[in-house]
Amino acid sequence: MTYSGFEAAPADFAAAAPRFAQAAEELSAVFDRTVYELEGQGPFWGPDEEFEHGYLGGWRGAADLAAECERALRAMAEQLADASAAYQRTESACTESFDVLGNALSEVLGSLGGRR
Repeated sequence: MTYSGFEAAPADFAAAAPRFAQAAEELSAVFDRTVYELEGQGPFWGPDEEFEHGYLGGWRGAADLAAECERALRAMAEQLADASAAYQRTESACTESFDVLGNALSEVLGSLGGRR
């Protein structure tokens, strides 16, 4: 599809969607493994409450960011697939409409003795 110099290939959208879903899976797996390893260390900082507060605050921020990135990747996968499907539905509807219009025009021209 081309419009004002912009070109889109819906099949490419559909093909890209699983890659974003896979990236979300990989991010989730890496993060889960990281959490497992770090939690396995226990409170390695000992009685240093100041370090604990800073460390856990930063860790929560990293965990929130990783979760948000995973959600965003999954949303992108879904939206790419949806965009491809919507384009294909629109393309099919337009083709069908032009076919109906072309057939009707042929009938009108034929009844008037015009060329088909």
